[in-house]
This record gives sequence, C-alpha cells and structure tokens, in this order.
Amino acid sequence: MWNQHLHKGLTELGYRQSKIDPCLYYRNGLIMIIYRDDCIMVSDNSSTLENAIMEMSKKFEITDEGEIDEYLGVKVQHNDDGSFELSQPLLIEQILTTLGFNSPTKPRQHQHYLVRSYKEMKMAQTMRQCGIIGES
Repeated sequence: MWNQHLHKGLTELGYRQSKIDPCLYYRNGLIMIIYRDDCIMVSDNSSTLENAIMEMSKKFEITDEGEIDEYLGVKVQHNDDGSFELSQPLLIEQILTTLGFNSPTKPRQHQHYLVRSYKEMKMAQTMRQCGIIGES
C-alpha cells in the first residue's frame, strides 16, 4: 500500500523507476534509492538536491537528516574529490568471527566435508559460504 502511494507520488513529480531495481528512481541529475520508508538522494548539484527535498516535503511527510554516513549497515565515507566509498565493517567483522579469524594466534577449526568428487566439494564450499553470509 505504502509503496503504491510512494510510486504514484514520485512519478507525479517526474521520477522514473529503474527497470532493473524497483527501489531506484531517477530524474534530471538526481538518483533516489528507497528502502521501506527511508531514502537516499544523490546529485552532483546541491540546488537540484535542495529542490527535490522541497518538492518531496510538499507531497510526503519527510525528515531531512543531512549528509549520510551510514545506511542499512553500510558505512558511507565522503572523499574530498566528491566521490564516496561504501563499506560494511560490521558484516566483515561478523564473517571473520564466524570463520575464527578474530583471534590473533590461531583460527577456529572448521568442519570438514567428505565428498566423492570435485563438484561435490565445490558445492559444499559454496553452501558454507552462503551460510556465513546469511548469518548477518
């Protein structure tokens, strides 16, 4: 319901929804990424960004929280040249801990799989990797 209301409002404001990612909208030098009721707006022109925020506030109840430094566990680092870097330090720490690399002396013992073929071995490794990533 909310998504339909948001989509209607954004298209009325001239935004186009990405055909590849339905959470991404764009128009005239501005990109908007949406997750539930949170959004990030990016533009290389500050007046374009300010105008977009003003338009959005007329259509929706919004809060401008300024420049972003973290979003959904992703750390955003702003660089002097205008670029930015994304990282997930908490996820990386969780993966390292799960794999036993949190100790400076020796890693945790891993479960070994007995397999009949190289294909089965690769599948077992893939399943373990998916399990580690999914634990976060």
